Parts: sequence; structure tokens; C-alpha cells
Amino acid sequence: MWQQYSQGVQACTPIKLDYLAGRSAFENSYSRKNVTLVLILGSPYVAQIYREQSKDKVRAYVS
Repeated sequence: MWQQYSQGVQACTPIKLDYLAGRSAFENSYSRKNVTLVLILGSPYVAQIYREQSKDKVRAYVS
């Protein structure tokens, strides 16, 4: 789902890309919980945070 919402989006940083993809999902009636899951399961940047830091950092990021 993240790929669907991030496709064609122009963003200068991975953070902005995640924000725009999440916002698009939210505007398409996704709940906050489901937007969070879209980011956790699909964002390459979230995967990088998880690998390099911790689950707590991922939770803070997607919040």
C-alpha cells in the first residue's frame, strides 16, 4: 500500500515522502492505525530506522 500512495509523489526527503504518502492514505479514509501500518510495512525509510536504531524510534517516527 505504501508504494501505491507514494508512487509519483515528488519529495526532497524520505521523511516528506512518508508524510505525503501517509496523508494521501488518510485522505482516502484510512484510519490513523492503518496509516501507521502502511508506513511500518512499506516505507524503506522506516525499515532503515528499524535496522539502524530501534523499534522505539520507529514508533516515534510513525506517530
